Amino acid sequence: MIFRLLLAAGTIAAACGALNSTRPHIVFIFADDLGWADTSLHGAVQIPTPNLDALASMSIVLNNYYVQQECTPSRASLMTGLFPIHHGLHDPLLPASTSGLPLQMKLLPEYLKDLGYQTHMVGKWHLGYSSFNATPTRRGFDSYYGYLNGYNDYYQHLLAYGYHKGLDFWSDTEPLPLEDDIYATTRFAERARSIIQNSDTSKPMFLYLAEQATHSTYWPVWLQAPDGNVEKFTYIGNENRTIYAGMVDALDQSIGVLMEALEEAGMLDNTVLVFSADNGALPYGPGQNYGFNWPLRGIKATLWEGALRAAAFVWSPLLAKSPRVDTHLLHVSDWLPTLYSAAGGNIEELGNIDGMDMWQALSTGEESPRTELLHDIDADAGTAAIRYEDYKLVVGSYGDPWDGRHEVPSFPTLVFNAYNIPAAFGPFGPSNLLSNPE
Repeated sequence: MIFRLLLAAGTIAAACGALNSTRPHIVFIFADDLGWADTSLHGAVQIPTPNLDALASMSIVLNNYYVQQECTPSRASLMTGLFPIHHGLHDPLLPASTSGLPLQMKLLPEYLKDLGYQTHMVGKWHLGYSSFNATPTRRGFDSYYGYLNGYNDYYQHLLAYGYHKGLDFWSDTEPLPLEDDIYATTRFAERARSIIQNSDTSKPMFLYLAEQATHSTYWPVWLQAPDGNVEKFTYIGNENRTIYAGMVDALDQSIGVLMEALEEAGMLDNTVLVFSADNGALPYGPGQNYGFNWPLRGIKATLWEGALRAAAFVWSPLLAKSPRVDTHLLHVSDWLPTLYSAAGGNIEELGNIDGMDMWQALSTGEESPRTELLHDIDADAGTAAIRYEDYKLVVGSYGDPWDGRHEVPSFPTLVFNAYNIPAAFGPFGPSNLLSNPE
C-alpha cells in the first residue's frame, strides 16, 4: 500500500501548482487513543507507519496541537467549535447514557451543508444516542456507517457493558448485523473508499472518518488486530503491545486506501485532509490499550500533556507554505472555523464560539491568533488546566495511577502546578514552577 500512496504523492506534487477555485473537499480522520510515540511521525521506531509518514512529509505537522483528555469531549469540540465548559461534555458518554450534545447546537456538517457540501460519516460517534435525533444523520450527515457508543468489538461489532451485550453497528438509523468477520479498520477504510467513488462530483464532499483504532474493546479480549498485521511486530516481545502495534499498522494501511481512493476519483488537487488523534494513549488502567505517550507526561483522562497533546497534521495543495513543522498553538475546537473558512464560509456567521480560524496562519505561516487555551474546568472532578503562551497551569491532581507519572499519598482538595511547556520534552518532563519559581 505504501507504494500506491507514494504514487499518489507524485500526483499530489504535480497538482500543487494548480489550485482549484471551487470549494475544497474536506477529509477529517480521527484516530482513537493513539499515543504520541506510537507512530514514526515523531521519530519513534518501534512501530513503522509508512503511509502516515509519506503523507506527513508533504503536510504541516502540528507540534503544538491540543485535543481534550477523552473521546467525547474532543469530538464535541470538533463538532461545535466550543470548549467543554460551553458544550457541556467533560467526560465520555457511557452506554445507555441520556446525555449528548444539545440538539439546539449547530454542528460542523450542518455548517458545511449550508455551503453546498455532501456530508458523510464513518466510524465512532460517541456524542449522543438516547434518540435518533441525537445521531449523525439527524445532526447534519447525509449518511452514517459505524457505531454510536465509545468502544466495540472489532469483528462482531458487539458492545458489552455490565451484564449486557448487544450489537452496536448502524447504517444511518438502521441496525446492521454483519457476519463477514471483516476487521473494523479495514471495513471503515473500504466504506470510505466507496463513499469517495460514488460521491456527486458536482458538489464538494466532507468525509469524517472516526477510526475505531486504536481504542481497546472489552474484557476478556482487550485488543484485536488481524494476524497478518500482528505478525510484523513479534520483535516487540510483549504480547499486548504487539497486538497494539498491529492495530496501528492496520490504521496506517487504511490511510493508504483512503489516499488511493482520492487519487482515483481525481480529488487530490482540491482536498484538505486533517489527521488527528482524539486524545493520548492509555498504557495502563481500566481499558488500557498499551499505547505510549513518551516523552509527554500523563495518560488519557488526565489534563497532562500525554492526554492533551495529539499527533496531528494537515495536508492540502491549497496550503501555500507546506510542508513544514508548525508550532502554532492550535486546539481541536479550531477546526470548525478553520475548515469553514477554507470552504469559503464567513466565520462571522458562526457566532460566539471558542474556536479560532487558523486557515491563514496554517497556509502562510503567519502569526497565530491563538495565544491561550482553556483545557478544561471540571467542577465534578475538581480539576482544571489553562495554557497561556508557553505556560500551563494545572489545578487538582488525579493521584496514582491516573496521574500517569507521580504517586501522591492522598487526593488534595487543591493542588497547583505551573509548567513551562517547551521544557516538557526533556527526559524527565517539566519542573513545577510554583515549587521552583526561578
